[in-house]
Amino acid sequence: MNDDVKQYIDPGQEGPGPEPVQRIPYLLAAENLEMAMGGDESVAPGWANWVAEGNDFGEVAFVPVEVDGALRQGFFSHGRYDAGVWQTARVEAPGMLVNVAMDFLVIPDDGEQERPRSLVVGLGLDPFGGTDGQSQSVQWALTDVLYNVPVRASITAVAQSEVVTIFVRSTAFEPGSTTVVSNGTGSVCVAGLCAREDYDRIYILLPPNAAPNLWQQAANVAANTRWTIGGSADDAGLGSRLLGQTVAHKRPLVVCVEPNAWNSGNGPLSQAWYDTHYPLTRFLSVSSAQLANVQGFIQFVQANF
Repeated sequence: MNDDVKQYIDPGQEGPGPEPVQRIPYLLAAENLEMAMGGDESVAPGWANWVAEGNDFGEVAFVPVEVDGALRQGFFSHGRYDAGVWQTARVEAPGMLVNVAMDFLVIPDDGEQERPRSLVVGLGLDPFGGTDGQSQSVQWALTDVLYNVPVRASITAVAQSEVVTIFVRSTAFEPGSTTVVSNGTGSVCVAGLCAREDYDRIYILLPPNAAPNLWQQAANVAANTRWTIGGSADDAGLGSRLLGQTVAHKRPLVVCVEPNAWNSGNGPLSQAWYDTHYPLTRFLSVSSAQLANVQGFIQFVQANF
């Protein structure tokens, strides 16, 4: 990409303005992944219940259960059961990589056992958008659990249509416990464009025609932090768009050395320019003198991340 940045467009001016840039990965368009419930509901809003047939499975009660002071979706039965909840969610196109994760907690009825008897929990994705929890097209990620020990299940699948279906499942071959699900998250990505692991997204942006000593100082910082360094304002913003937020839910940060050296078309490079062209990116301006003090520079950036 060129060192010169795009013409700045004031977001407040009349006219349609630029199209917002969609961050990748972006949030899956699903409802109430947190599984929040009211006291008079049996199934969490946004979800529908499903119950498997055969194998002598019986009925199951869908109930709100209090976890950490909030009501979440629960499943309970006095007999064998295989059941859960489901909902469909739209993605942009087939081929998108969809990930869903959720917390499961199994609570014993008698408080005596250490491990549930013949019970598994987990998540499923139907990449074709089907709504049958017993369909062969559903891809499952199931696990067993300890009593009163939260476990986070996660599943990733490649969408085969513009709609996928999320399934939440609890299967008990012997009675004696209640399963609670909560704290769900969902994301959509393009295969090969998402970070494999989460890390601090900090880009040190050097000014156009930066002297060699500035590049060396930035390299010294990167050697101690593994932050990214470069000289393109667009690369810095595009990287933020592709990689998204950190686990700590902090937006990616562009640390701009000498922003007055840039011509954005409306003055120095600034947060306003990134808000227009690469939303969700944070902007921090620093001087070349600050960069010369490696440890002081690192501490300053970390304090503002």
